[in-house]
Amino acid sequence: MDQDFLLGFLAGLIGALAGGLAEAGFSYFFEGLRYRREERRRWYKTALEWAATGREEILRGAKLRGRDLRGVYLQKADLSYGDLREARLSNASLYEANLCETDLRRADLRGATLCRADLSRANLEGADLEEANLEAAKVVNEQLAQAKSLKGAIMPDGTKHD
Repeated sequence: MDQDFLLGFLAGLIGALAGGLAEAGFSYFFEGLRYRREERRRWYKTALEWAATGREEILRGAKLRGRDLRGVYLQKADLSYGDLREARLSNASLYEANLCETDLRRADLRGATLCRADLSRANLEGADLEEANLEAAKVVNEQLAQAKSLKGAIMPDGTKHD
């Protein structure tokens, strides 16, 4: 009888310890998810605040995939190495912005001002550049050929695309 009691006690103790450790692990995991979600929200809020004030800030590596940034003022901003895939940047002012190696796949840049912007090695695959102003932008024809549309865009050499 004492042996059964001792075995039951040990089994209960081991079960309680395992359950406590599992609960602590789950709490740690979900806290990490919450922290990463809040970090993304802070990035997005910071980007919009900087855009609203027109500050020449460094947003290098910003993760703004799919965000609605229509009409934002990001002149001279450093968005290099950023993730702007599927971002809505129509009518945005990106004059002299650094977009070097930025991922702009399927981004909506219709009517955006990209004059003198550095688009070196930026991924423009599927980007909509209809009516965008690319005058004096640093971009090569191979990049522009990957765009979804260049209809009515002002090209880097100042000519208007058909």
